[in-house]
Amino acid sequence: MSAWTNVEDEILKAAIAKYGLNQWARISSLLVRKTPKQCKARWREWLDPGIRKLEWTRDEDEKLLHAVKLFPSQWRTVAGFVGRTSTQCLARYQRLLDDADGAAPLVGEDALMQQADTDPETKVAKPDAIDMDEEEKEMLSEARARLANTMGKKAKRKQREKLLEETKRVSVIQKRRELKAAGVNMRLRYERGYNDDVHLERTVPLGFYDVTDEVARNNASRGAYKPPPPKKEKQREADKRVRHSAADITQLKRAREVEKTVKRRKLELEAPQDGVELDEERPRAAPVKGLFSSLPKPKNDFEIDVDGASDDEGVSRADGGDVGELDAEELDRRRLQDEDERRRRDFLARPRAEQIGLPRPTGKVGFVGVSSQTTGQRSISSEQVESPALPRSALPVIGRLLQRDATRCLSLEKVLTKALGGYLDRAQLLSDKLSAAHRTLSSDLGKLHAFQRLATLEQAAAESRLAELQERVSIVRHIHTTHQLRHESLLDLKDSLLADL
Repeated sequence: MSAWTNVEDEILKAAIAKYGLNQWARISSLLVRKTPKQCKARWREWLDPGIRKLEWTRDEDEKLLHAVKLFPSQWRTVAGFVGRTSTQCLARYQRLLDDADGAAPLVGEDALMQQADTDPETKVAKPDAIDMDEEEKEMLSEARARLANTMGKKAKRKQREKLLEETKRVSVIQKRRELKAAGVNMRLRYERGYNDDVHLERTVPLGFYDVTDEVARNNASRGAYKPPPPKKEKQREADKRVRHSAADITQLKRAREVEKTVKRRKLELEAPQDGVELDEERPRAAPVKGLFSSLPKPKNDFEIDVDGASDDEGVSRADGGDVGELDAEELDRRRLQDEDERRRRDFLARPRAEQIGLPRPTGKVGFVGVSSQTTGQRSISSEQVESPALPRSALPVIGRLLQRDATRCLSLEKVLTKALGGYLDRAQLLSDKLSAAHRTLSSDLGKLHAFQRLATLEQAAAESRLAELQERVSIVRHIHTTHQLRHESLLDLKDSLLADL
């Protein structure tokens, strides 16, 4: 591990200023003999401006000893607690232990081992040699070139291309001027006005030929040229319509011809001939029933037992046909439908209380009519009311009814929420604003009453305070007048004493 030099320290500082504290591999590439780890340690242990390099104070020693007790062998944590680097804390702690033990100074090989440069990143840089070797000179020149390149490779390449383009443009302009002075006209490739910014412009010398007549002819032809006037928008549209009119007409004719060929022709039937019947010409279709005559007759090896002649008759009457022509499945289905319809009619004919499964009341209930002595109110009296408890079978029915009503109420609540949701939100918002305004108003009223009370008290105390201040002013004025008179008397006494002397 080689010691650090001043040149390496300066290169490291400049590289950190350009690349930051995270690109240590890039920084170490500028230093030949240093690794990224050594560069990072050198900055954090010695070159960082925030490192405290003064002598240790008593307070720092106490903090160090207390932190070592709390965090033994955790020197980075101790360093953050004390405000020094981990190497400084470790060295100071060893020094304090040696002073406490009263250890004798090391001599011989131990002293040489202690003086050895075991951690050069935490030591002062050694002075530079008078004559640096070739490796260090090359390192210094390369670092200077890389650190001076603030634009980067892409920006330098663009700047170089721009300079080349400018040089080419100037050379083309100069060549054109020379050719023009020699009597040869050529068109300038660069149509922009570069003549106002020509570097190192010099006057073109006169050639062997007189070009005065040529210049005059050019100016005359340029003045005689009259560009066509710009057409208006309407004129352009008219010209466009005229150009496209012939093509449009041809295309429209073709489309009409296609429509004529594609259009469906009218159905043309031949006139019927007299004395000839169509039935004889066209053979009559054979009946469908005759087609099944050639099929074998089905065998009926089983019988269909239908319960009840009345049902069979009802089915046959409902169908309007013979029952024997229907199969057994159709008869069963119709019989079940009739039974279900009869049960439904019987169920609907019952009272509502019996439909929902409520028990029938037992006992006698007597009703008394309206008495002539009352004022139009109906008085109902019961002689005997016996209301037994509901059986267990009625509870499920009541539960289903309650559940149905709850579902209906929930659906109605959802509908109302959808219909009145915006109004409810708006009402809640206005209510919150109103309550907030009420609270603000109450607090402001309290402050107003407090300030009014304070103003009343201040106004009441102003008169007494004014009288007190006037009394103090009069006292001070009296004292000032007395002192002035005393000063004048003393001055007179002084003058008289001086006159006597």
